[in-house]
Amino acid sequence: MRTTRSAQYLPHPLVLVFVFFLALLVVAMVLTLLIPETNPRTPGHRVDWTPRVGVPRTARGVYVRSVLVVVPTFTLLGLFSSLTPRFIHDSLHIDNLAIAGAATFVLFVVGTVAQLIFRGRESRTLVLVGLPLLAASLGLVLSGLLATNLLAFSLGTITGGVGAGMAFMGGLAQLVDAVPHETHARSVAAYFIAAQSGLAIPVLTIGVLAPIITLQTATVIVVAGVVALAAVAFSANLRAPQR
Repeated sequence: MRTTRSAQYLPHPLVLVFVFFLALLVVAMVLTLLIPETNPRTPGHRVDWTPRVGVPRTARGVYVRSVLVVVPTFTLLGLFSSLTPRFIHDSLHIDNLAIAGAATFVLFVVGTVAQLIFRGRESRTLVLVGLPLLAASLGLVLSGLLATNLLAFSLGTITGGVGAGMAFMGGLAQLVDAVPHETHARSVAAYFIAAQSGLAIPVLTIGVLAPIITLQTATVIVVAGVVALAAVAFSANLRAPQR
């Protein structure tokens, strides 16, 4: 078996990726320590490291609507991260592993750029625009993979990045706006717990369905479920009173 496939430009690819990731974590930790503290500190008061997760009762309705937004958003990200490289190889017949990995990379980069561009926009607008883009991207990506159409797949990737960036930022913003400042940290923690749960949905669901049906059919079912959940989230946020 050849060990010099396209994406393996450096030695020990299964080890080097974790070394690189660890280096990024160290950089992130240093930058975090340099960020100014926004919460006033009491002189002589020791930092309490006890984890706190939860949303005030008055903001639970907003939290539910935000969760409905972020779960399909992160499910899209999980779908790309876990399955897109394999589909690029099997459906689009592209053997270059660097290109397969680039699809997921582009999705995250576009999502980050979208957040920088639309930062400051009203959270409701971000959610109501981001969710339809999310659903449209899934349709484009799926049709591109099924029809072996690289253009449709590429358009779906870019659209998904924009939609995911807007929806994630809008859901987080509306939650932060609804809770008191002193509960921001634990409320955001609750938001991210829901988000990370969304990452696991495609992997676990397809893992259960794949032995029963084909991988392609299982993926179609998951995509349909994500689109349905995005539609529910859109409806819930559309009917919600504006703050």
